[in-house]
Amino acid sequence: MYINHSNGLAYHSSKKLVYQVLVLCLLITWTKTAYAIEEKCQEKAFIFDRYGSPHSFASIILSSRALCDEAKNGFSYSYYAQHGIWGRVTTTALNTVFNKLLGVINHEVYRHGFRLRSFRVPCSYSIMAWGLRGGATHYFLFNRSLSADEQLLITIGGCEANSILAQQLLFKNFRNLSLDRGTCGLLWNAYSNLPRYILSTYTSQKIRNLPGNDVVNYIEEINHKHNAACIDIDMLAKGTLVFLLNLILYVSVWAYWDYLRTGRDTAVIPHAVLGHVNYMPLVRMGLTPFGLMYYIDNYLGHGNKVFLVSISGGRSPYYTQGYGGIQVQTDRLWTYKNYSLDVVGNLWYQPKMQQKIGDAIEDRNYWGGMVGIENKLKLGKLISLHTSILYKDVGFTEGIVTNRGAFVRTGFSLHY
Repeated sequence: MYINHSNGLAYHSSKKLVYQVLVLCLLITWTKTAYAIEEKCQEKAFIFDRYGSPHSFASIILSSRALCDEAKNGFSYSYYAQHGIWGRVTTTALNTVFNKLLGVINHEVYRHGFRLRSFRVPCSYSIMAWGLRGGATHYFLFNRSLSADEQLLITIGGCEANSILAQQLLFKNFRNLSLDRGTCGLLWNAYSNLPRYILSTYTSQKIRNLPGNDVVNYIEEINHKHNAACIDIDMLAKGTLVFLLNLILYVSVWAYWDYLRTGRDTAVIPHAVLGHVNYMPLVRMGLTPFGLMYYIDNYLGHGNKVFLVSISGGRSPYYTQGYGGIQVQTDRLWTYKNYSLDVVGNLWYQPKMQQKIGDAIEDRNYWGGMVGIENKLKLGKLISLHTSILYKDVGFTEGIVTNRGAFVRTGFSLHY
């Protein structure tokens, strides 16, 4: 949810968000449970970029959760939690609240906020009741206005961020083909964010009337942009049905129940084995400044290498042509001694973005794309340095600024 407070009365200290996350991390660390399973060396990456994008925050969330999970082994409470039903109930409840809080922070700060920061618009945030009552983003316009597409990108940003978080969660864990129970909860919360938001708006008049409802705002803004009422809540609700096709979402729900019943802390990522390649498709829907978009995320693993090939496409009542694209991402594509190289690519065919007020809206598609390389250099046994350099054209792609130009991500990772 986002709210425009041009008077600047609403304000939320970022320190309070940090305190909430730290307290929950401590509680989960003291009560988390796990069966004794073979520990695998998992790399913990912390990546940063200029505007705090969902891609950078996804790495921080996943790595912080991994460190928190490892810390539990130093406490004697793990044995009690493993063998006691009340310990399992407690840790499940805490993980649920923790995942909800992370999802709300991701929705508000690293998507609504990311788009606002990329447009150089000041903003602040409100997180209510540890995220259980949602949150809000407040932004301030001083002597400027937003174009139609800028407004739409801010509106759809929250749910888009959680889609990226879930996508990267599966991408980083696909090599081991397993998820722990806490990560399953995070996956469910992130991937179901958009369909839950749409369906709750569709079924509840009360939620539909809440100020700052992203789904209602999206419908109003895209219809206003094209001066035609062609997209409605019924169309969005029907689009969410594609989420029911994904077995991994049922597995993530089952993992919680199975843990409460038996204490098992891991779940296998459902996949097909094609020769020496592990494969899993995932179908989802997303919102764009042009209309609805459908994605097929193809996860492939071969040996120690992982590939993500995402194919997208959609049609809008405002345009005579369809639009779509293809995205490629690799992990451990090429390694030499202490250096590894990966690539990121995106090619799209879509309508022109309205970057400024007054830009003409054309019933015509344009080609565009993005290309980049990700470099990692291992320094000793415990730490590696990361640097990614990317260049893109003007256009919409999830979690990336819309402007043309080069940008950099940098950070480090821990491995032991």
